[in-house]
Amino acid sequence: MAIETVSAGGGNIEVSFLQQVGSDPFTPTLERTAQIREVAARIADFISQARASLDIAIYDFQLRDEAAALLTNALRERAKNNVVIRIIYDAAIDLDTAGSPAHLEADRKRPGTE
Repeated sequence: MAIETVSAGGGNIEVSFLQQVGSDPFTPTLERTAQIREVAARIADFISQARASLDIAIYDFQLRDEAAALLTNALRERAKNNVVIRIIYDAAIDLDTAGSPAHLEADRKRPGTE
């Protein structure tokens, strides 16, 4: 099924629907680790292509380990280059108390700052 997308700003829109490997997301397996790495690299590559603005809508945005490093580095690099970044995600969990090593700081910092 093809989904037609249109960008008012003239940029690219990418829509992806992914299904996790394995039946238990809390049981680490080699296949699941490889899938997490592949998805994080795909998103980091997309982020690195942003030139003026970046809007991400993602249901589950829990970042840990290598995936956290890939995505936060890509986001910070774009922010340093004055890319406006907006992320919307499911707030059913509190990232500050969930023990996630990557915290989204965009609402506390000006673009281009660390």
